[in-house]
Amino acid sequence: MALQGGMLQAFPQQDHQAHMTAHLAMMSTPAAQINPAVVASLQGHIQEHIGMLAEGIAQQQILAKYPPEVAQNPQAMPMIQAEIERAAAQIIAQLTEQFTQSVTPAQQQDPLVMIRQQELAIKEQQIQQDAQETAMKMAADAEKERNKVLVAQQRIDLQDEATQKRADVARERIQAQKDIAQMNARMRGAR
Repeated sequence: MALQGGMLQAFPQQDHQAHMTAHLAMMSTPAAQINPAVVASLQGHIQEHIGMLAEGIAQQQILAKYPPEVAQNPQAMPMIQAEIERAAAQIIAQLTEQFTQSVTPAQQQDPLVMIRQQELAIKEQQIQQDAQETAMKMAADAEKERNKVLVAQQRIDLQDEATQKRADVARERIQAQKDIAQMNARMRGAR
């Protein structure tokens, strides 16, 4: 009836708890969730059941406190009725809170919001990937630079070693020439 836009009516003799359970089940269907008017109609109708259920419970509780002759006394009725209404208001508050907790509103998210969230997730993923690539590139560049420095140092070391060897060879030649010159001089002197 709610789906067809009809008026819902609760009656005092109904099993209010069973009706509320049925209406809550109806509210969770996709057909009801896409139609705010249906949800509002069912919520209002459930509130009607809550009111009747609370009044019934309050009447039982309050009338049980009084002996039958007081409860049936027309002069005591206004005082008893006021007490029933106060108790019913408290029970309505409790039942409404329970009802509110049991109703989980359909979180139909706007498709544009969902698309934007997906775009943001993709961008975040891309940023993380770019950061990883940048870190890897920087590490590779640093390794390349270290290798360049090592190769340059090895070149310098080899050049120093080669220079040292040439210097040693040059000293040895000079020494050899001196030795030859001394030998020649001795040989000339020995003649």
